[in-house]
Amino acid sequence: MYRGDKFEYNKIQSAFTLKAGDFVEFFTYFNSFSIGKWKKYTNAGDIELNLVCKGKFKITMFGHYHDGAEILKEFYPSKEYDLKEKTEISLFVPRQIRATTVGFQIDVYDTEDENDEDFCFYSGYWSTIVDDSKINDVRISIVTVTFKKEDYITSNIKILERELFYTDEPAKDHIRVRIIDNDGGKVLDSESMISEYVHYSPNANVGGSGGYTRGMIESINDTEYNPTHVLLMDDDVIVLPESFIRTYSLLALVKKEYDERFVSGAMLFYERMDTQHEDVGYVHDDGSYGPNKHDMHLEQWDHVLENDEDFKYHKNSYAGWWYCCIPVKKMDKNKFSYSLLKLTDLFDKECFLILELLIFFTIVLEVLKEHDERVLVVCENVVDGLHLVRVGNEHLEDVERLVLDRTTLVAQQHHDLLQTWGRTDETGHHVKVGTVKKKLAEKLQTLTLCHKV
Repeated sequence: MYRGDKFEYNKIQSAFTLKAGDFVEFFTYFNSFSIGKWKKYTNAGDIELNLVCKGKFKITMFGHYHDGAEILKEFYPSKEYDLKEKTEISLFVPRQIRATTVGFQIDVYDTEDENDEDFCFYSGYWSTIVDDSKINDVRISIVTVTFKKEDYITSNIKILERELFYTDEPAKDHIRVRIIDNDGGKVLDSESMISEYVHYSPNANVGGSGGYTRGMIESINDTEYNPTHVLLMDDDVIVLPESFIRTYSLLALVKKEYDERFVSGAMLFYERMDTQHEDVGYVHDDGSYGPNKHDMHLEQWDHVLENDEDFKYHKNSYAGWWYCCIPVKKMDKNKFSYSLLKLTDLFDKECFLILELLIFFTIVLEVLKEHDERVLVVCENVVDGLHLVRVGNEHLEDVERLVLDRTTLVAQQHHDLLQTWGRTDETGHHVKVGTVKKKLAEKLQTLTLCHKV
């Protein structure tokens, strides 16, 4: 959140406080401002820093940018304050700057008055003034699919209610949540969550693709709310409501030439929340997939800058369904993700990973190819959980609906995997689904489950 001396929290003042001589700076992952991107992609006008403070202090805004391989820093005029009462102050970012990302720092002065209290910091935000005609009508439907993960879902809904839905935040009127429960409502206490902001649908266990497909269909069929965007989101994450607020603000101001682009959210490691795992990934030439960027260590200011700058994405880039916001105008009811995970209904839960790794790609995809269908492929990743081999191409600019033709490539990858495991009977991949249903259970019994997984 910030670097420098440590803030103390004053419960009486409801403020964060600093002592005379303390210093803090906010060129951080959450509090810096991506001015380069906002100028390029949105109708934002002059950018203003707004802080609510009290005390004697100096504020200095600054920015970073690349000059070749070198990172340079530029400072903007500082301003000093001596505020006896809680006051909101504003500073404009200069128009002609080279920085792609800007932040600010606060130096606290000694007031030389024994009766003066510590410097108090109440709140802050970046803002712009835009003509009403340039503000887009945006309504976001968040779709999250869950299966026996009620602790995550109930916790996230409470966070959203506390920090978004029942606040004075304007974005709350433009955001709704749809919970698709693939456990059919057997465990989740839906009655405690349903509200004007939260919708709940019990569902069959059709896997992630089937659940998200139902959520998308229900969203675009909702003529009362009539969403402009559907945001796919994992269930087993800790949500940050600020992400939805910023997504809404971005979409509300995005320029016409960019309004069909997907918004891809970043994922931080649960165990190391100062490290970003992925924001945009890509499918490799060998059929595997992973992040475009290396791990970003967000406690380091140079990684904050590098992560924030425009990036040359690989071919076949995608947005992960842990946070992927899709314009409804890019959706086609006839081309959603294909629900094939229903085959797992034949087996106990413990066999799920084996089914995905050994059978799904090599046999089922062959049957789809016989029908000349192009599908989105769902795969089970042992480390990261359920993900979608997601849609997109270079820069995510010209996505052809929700279609990604990776079947041959992915099938070959898992054919090689099967050969490595000694499965010599999979060379042709011409076995019919009926044969799989009949023989798969007995084949699985011959495997050592934990060893193979």
